[in-house]
Amino acid sequence: MITRRLLLPALALAGAALGLSACNANVATIAARVGGDQISRAELTDTLAAVNANSGFRCVITGGNSAKTVGAGASYSSAFTAQILTTLVENRALAAELRAQHLVVTPFARSIGQTELEQALAPGQSGDASCTEQAQVVLASLSPAVRRQFVDLQAEEDLLAARSEHVELTPAGLTAWAKANPDQATLTCLSVAVFQTKAAADHFASLARSAGASGFSSAAAASGTQAQSGCLQATSLPEPLRTEIGSAPTGVVSRAYSYNGGYLVVDVTSRKAATGKSAAALLMGSLASRIGTIVASALSSAEVHVDPAYGTWKKVSATYEVVPPKSPPPALLLNPSAVESNAGSLG
Repeated sequence: MITRRLLLPALALAGAALGLSACNANVATIAARVGGDQISRAELTDTLAAVNANSGFRCVITGGNSAKTVGAGASYSSAFTAQILTTLVENRALAAELRAQHLVVTPFARSIGQTELEQALAPGQSGDASCTEQAQVVLASLSPAVRRQFVDLQAEEDLLAARSEHVELTPAGLTAWAKANPDQATLTCLSVAVFQTKAAADHFASLARSAGASGFSSAAAASGTQAQSGCLQATSLPEPLRTEIGSAPTGVVSRAYSYNGGYLVVDVTSRKAATGKSAAALLMGSLASRIGTIVASALSSAEVHVDPAYGTWKKVSATYEVVPPKSPPPALLLNPSAVESNAGSLG
């Protein structure tokens, strides 16, 4: 959504390129139509207002470029409007694909989608250092209807991606997937300390080994070293660290591993099969490269018509999106002087 993945790297989308003429849409009320489903101008305006009012969410979507977002009064830049309308089109097209595959967005799938969206909104994930607001605060401050819309979009992608691997996005389905794919679904739980020199790392490792079962934490406290603990997918690490940590015995303080210009000392405490949201995160990570194709396939089979006031649905750099008009018809704009002339879309 919203990685790709997620969200809002995911606002560049794919689909069928069909223009909307004045004879097949009521331009006073309809912004776009996806198959038999309509996206009203009121819905588009409400979503624009909600996102524009949420500085953190807006920052992630625009990559920190708020100048392209806000117009004057009740108008927005044409590029921002086209970007949000693209998202609404994707939501409708994926919902139709879910119905065709007899899938529904369950509370469990929605909770996974929300977790992924929060991760995509986390500071540092947008690629712009100016986006610093905490993800939970950003998401919580959206109106319930708009928040659900973006969460459901993420959940729809996840459900379709899981189905492509014949996995049901349920606790039981994820447990079965984890058991069948131990290489992908095993979490390695460990403590790690980082050092700038090999001598410091070797000294810490020696202290930790000599202190017995609680040696790692005692050595960290005694030396004033900050150690971190957590669980990760060892296969996600670069080589040779992947093999070194993947084969390290549990309960044994490691030697110093060279990594990223420094040195690590590791204590693997346990290995366990992922379950629930942890398994879902690993599954979606393994499907990341496929999700764009899944979305493109769903959109390519959808009949998409866009009101020319907002742009046209066309292919841009191997993906489909709403491309804003260069000269929006003034009669269809609340404040035409505030709308940019922009034939591109936000990056």
